[in-house]
This record gives sequence, structure tokens and C-alpha cells, in this order.
Amino acid sequence: MDLLNSRINRRTLGGITVGAAATASFAGLVAAQDATPEVDADMEATPAGASMLADLETVPQVEVVANNNSYAIFQAGENVPGWYVFNLVNESESDAAFSLARLPEGVAVGDFTSFLFQLTSGQLTELPEWLMDVTFAGGTYAPIGETTSALV
Repeated sequence: MDLLNSRINRRTLGGITVGAAATASFAGLVAAQDATPEVDADMEATPAGASMLADLETVPQVEVVANNNSYAIFQAGENVPGWYVFNLVNESESDAAFSLARLPEGVAVGDFTSFLFQLTSGQLTELPEWLMDVTFAGGTYAPIGETTSALV
């Protein structure tokens, strides 16, 4: 994807930024599946004790609230390895998207947000080398006034 010539709106980039910030605090807990994934014997295919959708309430929840000009992240408790449910609550007046991104080692959230600011403001002169090493792990989209979730 050619980032300089694509039409990406600020809300989408804001959602990616929030995802990157959230992922930074969950370093090592969230990763995209490789093209040829290896089986991790310590991790089950479904969250432990969450064999039914209703049981997903036992999985740690992270709430991402989209307002008109910002996003806010709420999480109770400390970060532990395992499954998480990211709930996108859209309290804004337009559609909202939230994408999780894992930044390469040595790249700070501030580096990523600076890149996004430069991109959206038209000040970007060249793409940073580390950009190709960012791993996007998916996310979710919520229409106005709705809440959606993603299990990661």
C-alpha cells in the first residue's frame, strides 16, 4: 500500500495510533499471525475457560472510546500474557476504526505518532525505514453510536 498516495482519514490514523499505544503497553502480548505460523504449545486455540461466547467476559477487557476528536483507552488490572477483548465504543459523530499495531523494537509510540502527524499534515518528506517492520494485527470498526469487539 502506498501510504503517501492513499486516502486515509485522520480518524483511521488516530485509531491506528491508539492501537499502537495500546500495543506498546502490551509489548510481547499481541502479534499478528505469520504466513506460516508455528504452533505454541503453551497457548490454546481459544481462551482458557472461554469455550462459549458468553464466557468471553472472563477474558481481560480493554475499552477504547472514540470521541469526536480523540480516543481513550481503559483497562482494569495489570497486563498479563494471554487473550484480550478490545471493545471499541463509538461515542463520536462519525464512524470509528481501531487497529492494533506492534511497533518494531527500538521504535517508540512517539515516533509512530510523529510519523502519522507528518503524514496527515502534508509535512512528510520520506517514509521512515522502520515503517515496513510495523505489524498490524487487525482491529475492529464501529458505526456511529455502536460498540464492536475484537479478540486478540
